Order: sequence, then C-alpha cells, then structure tokens
Amino acid sequence: MQRSNFRRKLIATTVAAAALAASGQLLAQQQLEEVLITGSYIKSTGTNEASPVEVISNEYITNSGAFTVGELTAKLSVNSGSENQADSFTSGETQGTSNVNLRGLGLSSTLVLINGRRQTIAATLSNDGSVFVDTSTVPMAALERVEILKEGATTAYGSDAVAGVVNYILKKDFEGFEVNAGYQTTEEDSQGTTEASFLAGFGNDNTRFTFAGSIMRQDALSSADRPFTTDNANSTLGRSFILTAPDTVTGGDYAGTYAPGENVPDPKCLENGGLLVPQSSGTRCGFAYGPRFNLVNEEERDQLYGNM
Repeated sequence: MQRSNFRRKLIATTVAAAALAASGQLLAQQQLEEVLITGSYIKSTGTNEASPVEVISNEYITNSGAFTVGELTAKLSVNSGSENQADSFTSGETQGTSNVNLRGLGLSSTLVLINGRRQTIAATLSNDGSVFVDTSTVPMAALERVEILKEGATTAYGSDAVAGVVNYILKKDFEGFEVNAGYQTTEEDSQGTTEASFLAGFGNDNTRFTFAGSIMRQDALSSADRPFTTDNANSTLGRSFILTAPDTVTGGDYAGTYAPGENVPDPKCLENGGLLVPQSSGTRCGFAYGPRFNLVNEEERDQLYGNM
C-alpha cells in the first residue's frame, strides 16, 4: 500500500511539473505589447466600483478624420459645452483655441493633462469668464491616445477635476518617418481647410527621439453664405427717429404727418439691407448684423513638437 501511494504521488508530481513547463513555454511565446493600469493610492472598500475610464485609441483618432484636437473633442459624447467653434458669435476672445468640458460642468471643472502632467491655463478667458487649458497646443500628428476619466476625481487631483480628467498621451516610441496631408471643403462655396503634418522617430535602446510638425490653413466662411444661421441676428438700433412733438413733413423722403412718440424708420431701410421692425407706435429700421460676421474664421496654425 505504501509503494502504491508513493507511485501515485510521483505520477501526480510529474504531471504537474509537465503542465507548469508547458504553460511557461506558452507564456514565453506570447508577446505582451502594452499594459494599461489605472489606479489610485486612495484606500477603498471592495464594494467600490471601478472608475469609468474611456480610452480613445490611435485607430479611432485616425479614422475620425479630425484635423485638430477641437474637432476630435467635438466627437466625444461625454463632452458638452466646450467652446471649440472658431466663430465670432460663440468664441469671442477664445478664437483659435480649443478646450474640453466634461458633462457640461464647466471648462474650469475639467482637468487637462498631457502625458500625465498639468498644463498652464490659456492667456484668455472664455465667454463666461472661466479659465481653461488650450488643447489646441496638443500636436495631432504625435497624439497616441486620449484617456478620459468620466467622473469627479477631486480627492486625487484637486478642485479642477470636479467633472473628470482628460489625459493626452503623445507618441514616444515611434520608429520611422510618416507624412500626412488632407483637405476638406464645403459643397456650396469655396470655404476649405488644408492640413499637412509629419512624424519622425529614431534612436536606440537607451535614447529615443520623436519629432512632429504640422501646418493648417483655413478659409473664412461668412454667415452671408448661410443666411439661415443668422436669421435672428437683428438689432432695432438701426437708423430710426422718435418724435417728441407732432410734426408734418410736406415733401421729401419723410413726407407725412407724425404723432408724438412715434417711431420713424429710414425711408431707404430695406434698400440699405435693413429690415422693418413694428413697434407699438410706428416702425423702426432694424440692423441685420449677422451677415457681417464669420461662421468660420480665417486661421493659420503652425506647430512643432519634439521629445527625447
């Protein structure tokens, strides 16, 4: 009986060793490209759920067709209320910049990182007076992926992460040379955007160099080419008069009899591109200021990025 038990143990040990060697051989054959670990030093209980982290891959960025980080941000469902449209109506002093607004909680409530590091805020304020990080400085040519923490993280990152965190990861292990160019235009007019970029990387096992550069040229698009977008962009502060006393004009463009407090519009209001706005007493000449603004402004952008 003792010999039998000894043989069984010997056979079991031999089988276990063979299985362990086979599994080790299998693991050695597999190549692990990347391990992404999102964690925290904050103590938590086992009942806490994992942080909702979304990773925008390089494949998605390439297939999105976005020329700028602002265009890429506009495609994120978690982004709401960012001021990335470079027009005179909604951008004001922030034209030419871009930002992120997670869940619409405010530009100052979203923490923006580049390679895990905080960035200096832009030298201008948004329309509501909020400070923000200008994400247009992120080189699209060197953008590897975007990591988005879609919940408040003030305990770990501070008060500027009330809405969450957006981390832009740039390429650092690229090998070779890559050139990209693109052009987009509208169907009904000649407004277009031209973009060209390059990406180069080289080095050895100890030191790596990555360089990227891009240029962008954008034509303006006047709201006069899209009049339906500014139908309500009208002011009653056009050329009009209000009489303080009754008066009668016998000849000329203003011929007629007028009552006190009556609004009298410019007789050539419509001829000069204005519109007549009815008032409780008389009519005012409205000023259509919409066609004098751009929906898309002319823009030139040059970027150069290097990493060692």
